[in-house]
Amino acid sequence: MMDKQLLENIQVVEDYILNAYKRNFREPMGTLKNPFFVPGANYTYEMWDWDSWLTDIALFEIAKAKGEDISIYEKGCVLNFLDHADSDGRIPINVIGTRASIFDLVPGKEVNIHKPCLAQHALFICEKYNGDVAWLKDGFATMKKFV
Repeated sequence: MMDKQLLENIQVVEDYILNAYKRNFREPMGTLKNPFFVPGANYTYEMWDWDSWLTDIALFEIAKAKGEDISIYEKGCVLNFLDHADSDGRIPINVIGTRASIFDLVPGKEVNIHKPCLAQHALFICEKYNGDVAWLKDGFATMKKFV
């Protein structure tokens, strides 16, 4: 059995999450053409590879509990990364809408690139929305090249 103080602390954390989670949502800015979310409210217009996917898992559950649709932000995360693929299919680990990233893709330069979880993230979204893949149609060739 949990003690009273622990239960109070859990309630404080839950209340904070339910009241502050929208601070992670961002509208298009600069090179990020689609709505998206960031892995923490202190990030401005910066996306990270698997952080986008894992943040989606958490935010989706909160939004679902509140009866809110966040699909435009979920899909936007994947689409923003696909927009930054180079001709070899490489996608950066990090994209920033307002300035260059240290991971920007430069021909002949090796940099840390996005993990294959981008495809898992896209599948996660498609499965949640009854198999809807239409939103990914324009980026699917890029996704295949990346994988």
